[in-house]
Amino acid sequence: MFVGLVAAVITLSLIHPPPEIRANPGYLQLISIAPLEVWAVLWGFTGGLCLVQAFFRSDRVAFAVTTALMYSWGLIHFAGSLTGVNPRGWVSGAVWLGFGGWLTLISTWPEAAALPPEPHQEK
Repeated sequence: MFVGLVAAVITLSLIHPPPEIRANPGYLQLISIAPLEVWAVLWGFTGGLCLVQAFFRSDRVAFAVTTALMYSWGLIHFAGSLTGVNPRGWVSGAVWLGFGGWLTLISTWPEAAALPPEPHQEK
């Protein structure tokens, strides 16, 4: 559920960023790949999937989609740093790859087993 809320915030930040934010090298790099509205739809879908699957027995699809998007953003930011388009992109890249790695790690945890019903006791 936490990841779904983070994705919702990212979605909102991409919908109508102020002009000074839009001129940020990280945003310019993202815009060179796809319009911010496309990124907002991807993050919105991801966040919605996470929020819905938080109530399901298994949320592996949400983990897979989210980590793929996080790894993609991490690699995009690292590439921008290497090409000079986004000189400090390595910082964002490290954060996105780290967060994606953390999600990958917790997605391997076993799902909580259903607790057996408590025995009925007579009084």
